[in-house]
Amino acid sequence: MAVLSLSRMIDSSRRGLQVGFTVGLGFAMLENLQYILFSLVAEPTTAAVSYGLTSVLRGIGSIPGHAVWTGLSGYALGYVRARSMQPHQGGDTSPATWGLFDAQTGQALATATSAWVVQRDTWVRRVASTFGPAPPREVIPAVLVGIAGHALWNGSTVLLDVWLGGASLFTQAAVMIGWILFLVVLVLQAGRRLFGAALEDAFGPRNLF
Repeated sequence: MAVLSLSRMIDSSRRGLQVGFTVGLGFAMLENLQYILFSLVAEPTTAAVSYGLTSVLRGIGSIPGHAVWTGLSGYALGYVRARSMQPHQGGDTSPATWGLFDAQTGQALATATSAWVVQRDTWVRRVASTFGPAPPREVIPAVLVGIAGHALWNGSTVLLDVWLGGASLFTQAAVMIGWILFLVVLVLQAGRRLFGAALEDAFGPRNLF
């Protein structure tokens, strides 16, 4: 609902990702603050341990997770809006630029966009990714994927805790930490793939990868 209320600001899949990602980050910060404060007062004898684990695990996985799942809906909303606006756009939409030319040879020495292109390509290669399935470009499937991702994060750890009920404390801790690390890697890769898709829509795959 928060992303939808900001739909007037969204004119492309990239802008939608920016809005959705920011909304998700804001919600995650408030939710994590609540969980971290509760961990300090829930059990005084183990407050130090629970506070440390809660801060680290939720800080690493929960904050990016909320941003990615919400960013999915923003990305799809932006893609749909850009597609609906495209037939109404006319004229030359290419960005304006200036150029510096050699007066004798006429050869271009530099342009206003050249530095930006280099910076963009460097950033894209470090962050964005084309590995994995592309994110949905329709709003309802994107929302459902986001809900499924959030449910996987919360529900799988609860089921794993029940399944390991009779195991030793060491086994429970090892399996739980390993599973959480797997989920963190999965969320981060999903975010990289989402960035890659948004930048592909904006600049084209041949100009990025």
